Amino acid sequence: MEILAIRVIASAKKYADTITLNAGVRKVSSPDAYRDSAMAAQEHVDLLVVLHSHPGQEQELNQVLENLRDASVAEPGCVHYRLGQSSSNPTVIFIQERWVDAAALRDHETTSHFLSGVAKIQPLCSVVQIHNVDWK
Repeated sequence: MEILAIRVIASAKKYADTITLNAGVRKVSSPDAYRDSAMAAQEHVDLLVVLHSHPGQEQELNQVLENLRDASVAEPGCVHYRLGQSSSNPTVIFIQERWVDAAALRDHETTSHFLSGVAKIQPLCSVVQIHNVDWK
């Protein structure tokens, strides 16, 4: 099963890069260098991840995400990592992340806890959207 994830990179211009998370492997449809150059324009990287769990899978997904958060905040490049849940729809879960720079995010995406977390998240979700955010 493939989960479509959308990464929107915001800098001086708006770029969109669609990625697919499949079995814990990240496949990028455009060159990493293109994405990284847009992200490098920011001094830090902010992500907003939106997950839609399958009904009845919310508790298990939250446990996986809490474990991933606990390991991620221990990384030197993690500024913050917050979890949230929609008050109107408990199947919608949010992750708000801030990394010191694009290199810290790339390092995070190669850790064993990230890769195993992605593999556990996939069967629990119908949708995973990953957005780079340029806060105004």
